[in-house]
Amino acid sequence: MNPQELFKSDGKSAGVWFCDKCKLVHGQLILADQCCDPKCQTCGTPCKPYYTLCEECLKTSRNIQEVERFKKAEKIPEHQHTGGVFYGDAYHESMADFRESHDEEDIDPIHYLWAATPEVFVNIDAEQLLESVAEDGYDGFSTDDLNGVAELRAAIEAFNEANKGILAYSIDTTRAVILEKQP
Repeated sequence: MNPQELFKSDGKSAGVWFCDKCKLVHGQLILADQCCDPKCQTCGTPCKPYYTLCEECLKTSRNIQEVERFKKAEKIPEHQHTGGVFYGDAYHESMADFRESHDEEDIDPIHYLWAATPEVFVNIDAEQLLESVAEDGYDGFSTDDLNGVAELRAAIEAFNEANKGILAYSIDTTRAVILEKQP
C-alpha cells in the first residue's frame, strides 16, 4: 500500500497515517502500510487486519514472554503454597480446588500455575467524594459548609472496614507454583 502521513495546520506531523486505498486512519505507519493487505512483521505471511503478527508468530511471541516471566519468578513448591492460583485466566481458591476441577490427565502437561494476589477493591475515599461534591457546587462553595461531614466520614470508614474482606484476585507472575505429581 501507499500510506499517507497526516499533518496539522501548522505543518507539523500529526503522528497518524491513512491507507491510500481505503482511507482508514492508523496510529502506526506499519498498520497504514499493511491496512488492506496485512502481513506478519516476523514471517511475512498474511495476518488479521490491525495485527502486526500472524497467529503462529503471536503464539510464539507469547510463549517466549511466558518463559521469560517464569525464569524470573520465585518458584514455590505446591505443598508450600497457600492461597489461590490461576490456570490460564481461571482463578482457583486453592490447589485443592484446582485439582478437584481438573483430571490428572489434564494436569500432566502442566508443570506450574501462577499464584494469585488478593486485592481489596472496596475502598471509598471520603475526600474524593467531597471533592466531587465541591466541583459540582457553585463558585465559592466549600465542603466546610456541609452538614454531617464527620458522620459521613465515619460511615464511609465503617463501610470500608466492613467490606475489607471482599477481595478480587489478580495473576501474580512473580510467583510460580510448581505442581507436584500426585500419588
